[in-house]
Amino acid sequence: MKRLPGCADEDQAPRERLLAKGPDALSDRELVAILLRTGGRESGVLGLADRLLEGGLGRLALRDSDELLQIPGLGPAKVTSLQAAFELGRRAASAGEESPAFDRPETVYAYLRWRFPLNREELRAFFLDGALRLVAEEILSRGGAAWTHVAPADVFAPALRRGARAVVLAHNHPGGDSQPSETDRRTTRRLEDAGVLLGIELVDHIVISQRDFYSFRRHALLGRRRKEPKRP
Repeated sequence: MKRLPGCADEDQAPRERLLAKGPDALSDRELVAILLRTGGRESGVLGLADRLLEGGLGRLALRDSDELLQIPGLGPAKVTSLQAAFELGRRAASAGEESPAFDRPETVYAYLRWRFPLNREELRAFFLDGALRLVAEEILSRGGAAWTHVAPADVFAPALRRGARAVVLAHNHPGGDSQPSETDRRTTRRLEDAGVLLGIELVDHIVISQRDFYSFRRHALLGRRRKEPKRP
């Protein structure tokens, strides 16, 4: 097969295999090598791909740009190619499918567990329609200290703009413990009270670690202010 100019044999081999046999025939390291295009000073492209995959493909997908740029052999062009590819994969996985109903903590966790970075805390809001299906999502804060300053307007102003009827909040604990802090509990109660006044239900607040999750609703820390229908 004709080789493309300007590429070393190791750099070119995965691309030749993809053209000859299709992407399904390639390993994770070969697919990552294609995105990287070239290796670094210390190793070829497949060696660099091996280093990136040491924690598994799922962990690589969660690394943010700051973390990736610390790895020798990775510059802005390689990092942006990797992040664009993973984001396209996530979008393709959900394209053409009806958004899941965020009516159970397990459903929420399955949807969002791979959407958080490993090395810093983020707070995200998921805006829902009347059937609790996803309308939009937004990152509200980055960094643990920022979460303590989240005001009701930060959550419910974008919810009103999008015509949302309900909201699910989620944030991660990179340290590995999914138990909410007292600040988490206090801020969540304040946001639930604000939602009641605005007629927008705070359905749940999910705290995510690398191992498991904590649901405020499952632990009866949300929903206490919701009016239950009268029984006949």
